Amino acid sequence: MRTRANYGVVGSVATANLSGGGIYTSFDQQILKKTQNWLGVPGNPTIGTATGIGGGSATVSFTAPTSTGGGISFYTVTSNPGNITATGSSSPITVTGLTSGVSYTFTVQAVNTFGTSLPSGSSNSVITTNAPNSLTVLVVAGGGGASGYSGGGGAGGLLYGTYSVSSGVGYTVTVGAGGAAAENSNSIGSNSVFATATAKGGGGGGSPVWATGAPQTWQTGGSGGGSAYSSSSSEPSTGGSATQGNSGGLTGYGNNGGGGINGALGSAGGGGGAGQAGFTSTNSTISAKGGDGLQYDISGTSTYYAGGGGGGGYGSATPGAGGLGGGGTGAGNGSPGTVNTGGGAGGAFGSSGSGTGGSGIVIISYPSTYDAAVSTTGSPTVSVSGGNRIYKFTSSGSITF
Repeated sequence: MRTRANYGVVGSVATANLSGGGIYTSFDQQILKKTQNWLGVPGNPTIGTATGIGGGSATVSFTAPTSTGGGISFYTVTSNPGNITATGSSSPITVTGLTSGVSYTFTVQAVNTFGTSLPSGSSNSVITTNAPNSLTVLVVAGGGGASGYSGGGGAGGLLYGTYSVSSGVGYTVTVGAGGAAAENSNSIGSNSVFATATAKGGGGGGSPVWATGAPQTWQTGGSGGGSAYSSSSSEPSTGGSATQGNSGGLTGYGNNGGGGINGALGSAGGGGGAGQAGFTSTNSTISAKGGDGLQYDISGTSTYYAGGGGGGGYGSATPGAGGLGGGGTGAGNGSPGTVNTGGGAGGAFGSSGSGTGGSGIVIISYPSTYDAAVSTTGSPTVSVSGGNRIYKFTSSGSITF
């Protein structure tokens, strides 16, 4: 005769009676049946919704059966066609390895120690794609400009990291312009954007109070602009602050600009770079170097981006070198940051600088085993290198996978 021990622990009934041994009474059995916890094969689950998520995958949702047969070990989802299976302990379950362009439906079965349930009903049909669901993204904003007798322009803010995407969705790309050679807020570079991630334009290099009639107040940006050389104690001897933070799940990089020498004629500070702060002048005859940017191989070639501009100044001071990553060198009329690097402009040694910040760039990369983008605008350069599919945007547009 079967005892309670034969049946195992089932809810409160078996827990209460197991230690006493003996058989299940008809009363016990009635309770087990009423609570639908009679030991055996579980009931079949109720199918929910199947959703294609790209990458040859789909998620399948379902509702657990009321009758568990004493406890469900796991669930199995099966595709039709192909009989591709995936298991999980709860809803939803992701099925991988599906073929792009094929229409699939799915069923779910519950499994326990007594066996496997009947299949659920069939799900809705989905056509999967082999679109990527995760990208590596570099976003660099426009670098800051530099004007007469100014510090170096700050580099555009830089964002880098992994970004999750969905098939069939269009993602906006904005490539920021470099800041103008101006003694006001126009010297700040323009933002670059991918979807929800925003890189901030670089801060313009500061000009002396005597040249502008106003204190240097426009130096902040993705990386801060360098301070002008200082002819009086009323001018700041530190550069502009960096304002770039993390955005859209990507990690942000930016650094402060360097300062000029307070009370000395001649040398100005370097603009901040993505990887290094702008240098501060320590000698009135040598202007400071711009901070270096950061190096990535996302384009297929290892390249520096977002270098700060070198400091300008007055008289016979030696110009400051631009930072690695497109930072312009300090020069007679200033020198521009390199296009599509986000480099800051080099400061000028004359009263009218012409150094504009380098324009920004957005680069997207993912394994080439995934399908190419369904559509793009903005004419990105498309290439395959090192096993990756690469989209390089040098002007604004969009991309859909």
